[in-house]
This record gives sequence, C-alpha cells and structure tokens, in this order.
Amino acid sequence: MGPTRPPGAECFVGGAGVIVASTGPKETGDMDDQGNGRRITTRFNGVKIFSATVAHDREALGDKVTAWIRNNPQKEVVETVVTQSSDEAFHCIAITLFFWQQGITEAAADR
Repeated sequence: MGPTRPPGAECFVGGAGVIVASTGPKETGDMDDQGNGRRITTRFNGVKIFSATVAHDREALGDKVTAWIRNNPQKEVVETVVTQSSDEAFHCIAITLFFWQQGITEAAADR
C-alpha cells in the first residue's frame, strides 16, 4: 500500500491525466447538455478533494472551495465533480477539482 495523504491534501499526477467525457446522446445519469456526440478531453496534473459528512461542515464546503481557488490562482481548474453519498446515518458530499498548473515537474508530482 502506498503512502497516505491527510484529508484535504493535494495530489499532483505524474505526467498529466486526461479526463474524457462523452457528449453523446443522453443516458441515465449523463449530465451533458450538448448531446452532439463529441467527446471532450481535458488534461490535468493535479487534484484537490474537499469532503464533509457533518451538516455544519457541508454548509461551509462551498466557502472552502472558493477560498482555495482564490488562494491558488496559479492552478487552473479544468473540471469539477460533485459526489453525494449517504446511508441511514451519514450524508457525505465531496467536491473534486481537477486542475492544471504550469511548471509541475515529475519530482513535484511524486510528492
């Protein structure tokens, strides 16, 4: 098992990752509004995940994301994914930001 990162830690991707999203006909769960059959490819070299399970923390999550974006102008957010999950006792929301930062090297990506 590899090294673990503390909650909220940034992860730089070795090289660059690619997000490929279909823009084809709508299917259940498909959030594409274009529906023109094209595929969108977005390169990223870092990921930042914000998550919360406690109601108070969930309410403040948007402010945390906004502050992080404001404090990191060198990181261009290229994709955002919001995930919600719950069971009988807990409700979790996660906001995942994929970003591109110029000048990231392989050594920095391994941190």
